[in-house]
Formats: sequence, structure tokens, C-alpha cells
Amino acid sequence: MLPKDADQSVISILTDQYVKKVRTTQGSALKPIDQFWIQFIRGLANRQQVFVLARYLDQLAPRDARQLLNDVRKIAADNELIIIFTTVQESVFESFKKQVLTR
Repeated sequence: MLPKDADQSVISILTDQYVKKVRTTQGSALKPIDQFWIQFIRGLANRQQVFVLARYLDQLAPRDARQLLNDVRKIAADNELIIIFTTVQESVFESFKKQVLTR
């Protein structure tokens, strides 16, 4: 359930991409990545400007974590959001740091 005044274009796109495929799955059975997208879309709908995701990336394989960072970076830039991730996965951090610092 989303607020009526939420930016439906961004939310609709994200919902189509990430949530519709799991909409009949119980919350306890969702993969961490699906849980993330549901919470993230809910935060966007509620116009959150800052998201802090402490150690969330540690639940994902490094390849999945890097893909998530790339996807979220574009969404954050387009919507003027601040998203803070923490991780102990050095390979994920170093790869992403290089991308961010060179753009």
C-alpha cells in the first residue's frame, strides 16, 4: 500500500521490475534482495530522502551486491536521495568506490 501522492512513474517502474514477480510470496519466504526492493520502494513512496542499510550487502553474493549498488546509484541520482550502505565485503566496496570516485 502506497501513499496516493507518491511519484507513481518511478514507483511503477520499480514495482514492475522488482516486486510483481514476488507479490504472492509470503514475507518470511522472500529472498533478501526482494525484501530490499519492497522496503526501498516503500521508502520512495513515503518520500524518504536518506536510506541507511547497515550490512545489508553482506547477505548477498558479491556479484549481486555490485549489481544492486549500480541499480540503486542511478535511482538515487535521479531522485536526489542519499543512500548509505555498509559492508564487510572488501571486493564489493573497492569495486564500487572506484566507480563512484571516477564519475
